Amino acid sequence: MENSYHKEIERFREMQEMLTRFSRELIQVKFSELDLVINHILLSCGEFLFADRAYLFLHNNELETSSNTHEWCNIGVSPAKENLQNIPFSDFPSFFKNLHEEQKEVIVDDVLNSHLDSFTKEFLLVQDIKSIITAPLIDSGTCIGFIGLDYTQKCHTFSILEQTLLNGIGASLVNVIKRINDEERYSVLFENSPDAYLIMESGIFIDCNKAAIKMIGGTKNDIIGKRPEDISPTYQSDGAYSKSYSKEIMDSVADLGAIHFEWQHMKLDGTLFWVNISLAKIKLKGKNVIFSTWRDITENKKTQDALKDSENRFKLISKHSKSVIWETDMKGKYTYLNEMSELVYGFKPDELIGKYFYDLHPAEGREAYKIAGENLLNQGVTLKDFENPIVKKDGTLIWVSTNGVPKTNSRGELIGYIGSDVEITEKRMATDELKKFRIISDQAYFGAAITSLEGNILYVNNAFANMHGFMPVELIGKHLGIFHTAEQLKHVLPLLDKIKSEGGFDLEEVEHVKKDGSVFSTLMTAKLISDENNIPQFLSATLIDITDRKNYEKEILNLNQNLDRKIKERTKELEKSNMDLFYARVEAEDSNKSKSEFLSRMSHELRTPMNAILGFAQLLQMSDPTPSQERGINHILKSGQHLLNLINEVLDISKIESGKLSISIEPVNLNILISEVTELLASAAYNKNISIETILKVTKTAFVKTDKQRLKQILINIMNNALKYNSINGKVWITIEPVFSKENELIEYKITIKDNGKGIDENDLGKIFSPFERIGAENSTVEGTGLGLAVVKQLAQIMNCKLGVQSKLGEGSSFSVQVPACQSSIDETFVEQNVESIESETVKIAGNIIYIEDNLTNVDLVSQVLETKRPNIELITTMYGNDALDLCLQHKPKLVLLDLHLPDIHGSEVAKILFSNPSTQNIPIVVISADVLNSNIKYLQSVGVKKFMSKPIIITELLETIDSYFQ
Repeated sequence: MENSYHKEIERFREMQEMLTRFSRELIQVKFSELDLVINHILLSCGEFLFADRAYLFLHNNELETSSNTHEWCNIGVSPAKENLQNIPFSDFPSFFKNLHEEQKEVIVDDVLNSHLDSFTKEFLLVQDIKSIITAPLIDSGTCIGFIGLDYTQKCHTFSILEQTLLNGIGASLVNVIKRINDEERYSVLFENSPDAYLIMESGIFIDCNKAAIKMIGGTKNDIIGKRPEDISPTYQSDGAYSKSYSKEIMDSVADLGAIHFEWQHMKLDGTLFWVNISLAKIKLKGKNVIFSTWRDITENKKTQDALKDSENRFKLISKHSKSVIWETDMKGKYTYLNEMSELVYGFKPDELIGKYFYDLHPAEGREAYKIAGENLLNQGVTLKDFENPIVKKDGTLIWVSTNGVPKTNSRGELIGYIGSDVEITEKRMATDELKKFRIISDQAYFGAAITSLEGNILYVNNAFANMHGFMPVELIGKHLGIFHTAEQLKHVLPLLDKIKSEGGFDLEEVEHVKKDGSVFSTLMTAKLISDENNIPQFLSATLIDITDRKNYEKEILNLNQNLDRKIKERTKELEKSNMDLFYARVEAEDSNKSKSEFLSRMSHELRTPMNAILGFAQLLQMSDPTPSQERGINHILKSGQHLLNLINEVLDISKIESGKLSISIEPVNLNILISEVTELLASAAYNKNISIETILKVTKTAFVKTDKQRLKQILINIMNNALKYNSINGKVWITIEPVFSKENELIEYKITIKDNGKGIDENDLGKIFSPFERIGAENSTVEGTGLGLAVVKQLAQIMNCKLGVQSKLGEGSSFSVQVPACQSSIDETFVEQNVESIESETVKIAGNIIYIEDNLTNVDLVSQVLETKRPNIELITTMYGNDALDLCLQHKPKLVLLDLHLPDIHGSEVAKILFSNPSTQNIPIVVISADVLNSNIKYLQSVGVKKFMSKPIIITELLETIDSYFQ
């Protein structure tokens, strides 16, 4: 009997320790770690009470439903969480009545022989539940959920100890749920809103939430940096051209401030969907932006349902925000309060209207608050985060944060104040509890820990826990002895006594043991922490891992001992190497070509598995992963994209070195090209708050003779470096200036890209264009392959461009590219043949032509020719080859005009796609390109291309060709 009594006392002591530990963990928990801590508590509680299942349910009192949010199951017990979501209160009236109205535990020792209603009993028995206990979570008199235990193996009689433990855990959970809700609700509202939210600046999307990403069926990068028409069909359902219509809408928002309309967007897989869009002009971080809300109305345009859901969500947020909205006159007398005053203060609004704000303050400080408040009212200042105490109707003291602004009449006269009070009692209490931990944490530059005077751990930072191979939560309550062997403790225990007697010690070398049993050396400092009355309270320690340093010392010692021997051996090796050098050089030259071909083949082979990795990772990201899984998926995507960039750059290098890179030299509008480059990199610059400034030192539009895509690749690679290795708030300047010969003839345009970043040492300038060379990479966190500038050099040489670089360490770098100048293709053509004067009559033939071309100059030329000479032919254009099939299926053209060098895929690939589709295989294709290699022409003719026309375009030939297909 006595042993049973002692066991009960011991169990009760263990329960008290568990409650203390759980309370401490919940006080310290961050929002991102809350699920992990709750699961750990359920596991500990279930195992301590020998239960088969432990769980937490949270209520939605607005909708009168309850959901299982966390669950622990013993070995052999099936989880039930997925089947216990959004359970209506009405399904189990007696059970929820007991929780909500009586607010007491539900205890059933024997479900089969209990007095439960038949539906509830059957529901429990189906899950093999023989005994059950639940304890309500009560927040300010309202049941917000319950915590419970199940026993499925046999019936169980519940003790007072078990009831006490469950109620104690429930009380701690209520406090942390309230605190987390207060701290995180508004910060996650945008990101986790079920509505799709997007933000635009200058017509470009700069941010969006998860709902928008899910709606588009892709990732954030598929939206950011794009314009609305980029993720829309070319034409809306009413025939409006999406690009022009989008600009009209943006102009309306600029004039009206807000606008609502319906729009058709397109998912990444090409699926069209309808959305109801609201645009509003707002101020965000000092910038004028447009806030956009999308609501999917595809299925019968369920606008009313979407609006109702939105209203319910915001009502729920308002109710649970616990904000008291109030108005006062100039003397501080309440003239209005919302219904939340009863929940927060305990007073109904009509009980406080006519009273003064200071009537709610504690009696002992009321006069001081009255004087301070009246002074603020008379001065007309704005109140912000003013913390003050309030005495509730039941006498409870709470703390609120007050915000308020002056209220004026139509004549601008001050007539009172309007503001809000938000209860911060729990937050203030939690802040006080954590002060001692913050002091230690702020002092810890490396691993930091705080313990009781006996050496029991109360707090560790992440560095300390990681250093020993633990999670921080695993160490709370453990003794410092777990980090030391019995032999090591002989040295450590005297150090603990030294801290207490002398107040601490500095720089003691102490060996520690990790969780896996491995030993490492640390340099340790410890202090005795006392309160304001100089009474010792805690022990604190900071330490750094010096294992690597000690290993380096050993290596240096070994190197010094063997240095003479290694020098002699190395001298002999060098002599032999010199003899072999000539033969090795010859062999290297022979193998260089094989290397390039091998790299090219391997780069292509690696793309296939990389596409699968990135594709399935994106699918996982779209399947609502947990926060932990989300971080892992993001690592996969980031690393996979980095590897794919490396593969692409290796492929570029191998193509160049093997002579398989084709280029198309033609007139290119340099002003438009620079604009495209800056638009592509605008998002990356925005993320680092780097400004890009374009300086044009030319009096007219600049045209250069080059391959447009390859020159764009050169500029993007240089610009990427200017952004990546720049600092936050840095600047990048792009300058275009003409270069004249001695005879004052325009021969080149010089493009200079200058930044004020880290710069490059003069001794390293010769290395930066070498493959895989990354200067200073060992001291940088910026990812890169070391191939970007190597590609720049190779492409510049192929296109006869001059490349230059200047840099100064700490001041920035300046890269320049000089490109041959030329007349525009339109100017050259119109010198010889003006559209109006061409000897070709205006023919009244009708139909449409699709023109796939990224050179806007050529697009403008063909457009003018058709408008003047063939006015009944509609020209439909796109820059991208991947759009060709959809446009042909939609418009069924009589002819396709096709350029070869496109931004996304080669023109020959476009031809193969169209010829392989039964619906488009008979549409004639005419290629217009500056790439006049015979091998290209023969290949295109072999796959079915009807005609090849070289640039610059001969207009009469173009018209004759078009007429032949419209007969």
